[in-house]
Amino acid sequence: MKPRIRYFILVGLFVSFAFFSCKSAPPKDTGLTTSLADGAGMVQQEVTSPADEASFVALTQAVAQAKDKAIEAGAGELVPDRLAIADSTADKSRELYENGDIQGSINAGKEAQARYQILETLALARTKQEEADENNFFSVDPDNYILAAEAGNDAVDLYDKGELAKAQAEATTAYNGFREVIKNAWLEPVEEKTSMAREARTTAQDIKADVAARSDFAAAESVYNQAHVALRAEKYAEALELFEESDRLYEIAYNNALDKRRIAEEALRRADAKLAESEDFAQYVDDIIGGDE
Repeated sequence: MKPRIRYFILVGLFVSFAFFSCKSAPPKDTGLTTSLADGAGMVQQEVTSPADEASFVALTQAVAQAKDKAIEAGAGELVPDRLAIADSTADKSRELYENGDIQGSINAGKEAQARYQILETLALARTKQEEADENNFFSVDPDNYILAAEAGNDAVDLYDKGELAKAQAEATTAYNGFREVIKNAWLEPVEEKTSMAREARTTAQDIKADVAARSDFAAAESVYNQAHVALRAEKYAEALELFEESDRLYEIAYNNALDKRRIAEEALRRADAKLAESEDFAQYVDDIIGGDE
């Protein structure tokens, strides 16, 4: 179920920034470790002493993990040329280590790791942008959409220039910006369904449905908790459906508890009636016996 969206009328304009579609060629790989200036130079500052074999192995593993995450996020399909630059830098790190340049190998390894992390973030941002595009969310929050797209473009340019710290910052801005667009689009419908489910839950608890209709209430609670998990994971469509389902299940629990209460009240009424009849009969007998005296 898609959220209800207030669409803006755009006169001859629909802005769609696909920042990975730019045709500018990536910089040629010179085989040299990029100078990580302007913030990215923190790589050199962090490495102040030669690393031993154990630290090199740990770095190599971290680089491999960063590459796996980038590929899993889709960087291989979106930016294969820029992924190749990161691969080349990782290869250079191994070559330098084998040639005895420990400091150089560590610097190159750190750079490769940073490049993979940037590409992962950019790929995740692009995935969020595609989700926004597929659902026409641009019209819901055009400001954040444009800012996010521009940040994505800037991140790619900075990556190509080797300004990796700034590139990571811009990539993160792009990712968070598209997340905000999607969140704002789902905000109203999800809040509405969340409120309905919460009210249904409270109503069921008020008549002790968690006791009188324990299994029904437990089923509703399970779905309600799943909805919150989905919401925290930003799976808004799933969360909306789960809140709707929990609302329905709480209503079932409420009705079943209400039926049981009515049955119990009817049984109590009948018991009271029988008791009253017994007391009346006892009084009748007592009156007769007393009258004979």
